[in-house]
Amino acid sequence: MMNYTIDLIITKTSKPFLYVDFNELLDNRTVMLSQQDIKNDYYGNPVKLHEGLEIIGYQEDSDMNGVRDDIILEGVCVNNLTRHSTHVKWLLKANEKGIQYVSDIIK
Repeated sequence: MMNYTIDLIITKTSKPFLYVDFNELLDNRTVMLSQQDIKNDYYGNPVKLHEGLEIIGYQEDSDMNGVRDDIILEGVCVNNLTRHSTHVKWLLKANEKGIQYVSDIIK
């Protein structure tokens, strides 16, 4: 069985891949990103966050059979202007693709 990891798609874009916790969704298109202005990408390189920065959020995940199928959310970095989780400075707002699994992108 093939594992669908972000390694299969990360080289196809210049956008930084930043870890997000999909348990921290504010709605079906927005996830908390960072409390700080700098967040390390998948490779450990620091990325300076700013309004409008195009990024891809990712989290490792598996399907019901234990086959790895990572979750991604492509979108833009936005200031947290909501009244929720005010300790979080930056959010990731999804583009029209929304939340996807790597297997859906590969197929």
